[in-house]
Amino acid sequence: MPLPDLTQADSASSDRWRCLSKSPIAAGIVLAWICSGCDQTEAIRHYRVPKDVVAEREKPVSGGPETPPPAASPPASPAVSQRMLGAIVLRSDTAWFFKAVGPDAQMAGHVDAFRSLLRSIRFVDEKPQWTLPEGWRQQAGAGMRFATLEFGSAEDPLELTVIPLGVPPGEPSAYILSNVNRWRRQLQLPPIAAEELDKETEKIKLDGTTATAMVLRGSAGE
Repeated sequence: MPLPDLTQADSASSDRWRCLSKSPIAAGIVLAWICSGCDQTEAIRHYRVPKDVVAEREKPVSGGPETPPPAASPPASPAVSQRMLGAIVLRSDTAWFFKAVGPDAQMAGHVDAFRSLLRSIRFVDEKPQWTLPEGWRQQAGAGMRFATLEFGSAEDPLELTVIPLGVPPGEPSAYILSNVNRWRRQLQLPPIAAEELDKETEKIKLDGTTATAMVLRGSAGE
């Protein structure tokens, strides 16, 4: 089989290119075809990576450093159970306040002694006097305190304070109620209404007057 004449093929190809170079239209078509090929090539080089693929790449490698979880908040301090022994004695234009507050477990054994103290109160020259329950000790007053009575352990005694305050004008029962509710708030207890006062307190008859006594149990934050 005879081989093709490459010289004639090259000559024919050269003739076609010479014809194209002489024709502006043909040259433009060829140039546009070349450029379109370039655009397709460039388009292949730019593409978007799906979001799930990016997220997968950004996951921490197993065993590598990770963001530690936020530290847990410390638990709130538990409420401390408290007991208050209190009494208000109105005498002329003065109100005498008897008050002791302490841990419920320690105060529980002194309720009867407290009532005994109140029943023994008498007034001499408008000053209260009393008979101390067994084991109670009296200390001199200071500042607003008329007296301080200690009871319980000698190493860590509980205290009952005796404080006189002036009585403002107005209904005595309203004044007593406002102070009872003031003490209730100190133990985080809800206030009571006027019609509940007799139910929530105890009336102890004294010589010429009455003591409004109460035993309150509630909570106080540490």
